[in-house]
Amino acid sequence: MGFLTATVIFAVAQTIFTPIIMKLIERYASPLISLIGLLSTWVALFVATLFAGGLQITGLSTWIAATVVVWVVTAVGSWVLPLIFLRDKDNKDKRGKKKAQPSADASAA
Repeated sequence: MGFLTATVIFAVAQTIFTPIIMKLIERYASPLISLIGLLSTWVALFVATLFAGGLQITGLSTWIAATVVVWVVTAVGSWVLPLIFLRDKDNKDKRGKKKAQPSADASAA
């Protein structure tokens, strides 16, 4: 149950902190804009560790590795999952609906 709680807390924190961090970086440090994902992931992981029974991360190298791994998985998921769901939707459209074909009579007129 602790891992599920930590996952939900992480997701909520990531959703809340990403736009805040993005605005701060855009305003004060625009050259660092590419770090938004990593920084918001780190903040969300930190918030998730504050709740008992969930996530425990100790040591600088573990913090860095956890941040990078979660960021990479999130980034890949955000690229791949829409492709999977959009492709599935396209396949349903092709199987379930027929597109109107121009008739031979219409082209002769």
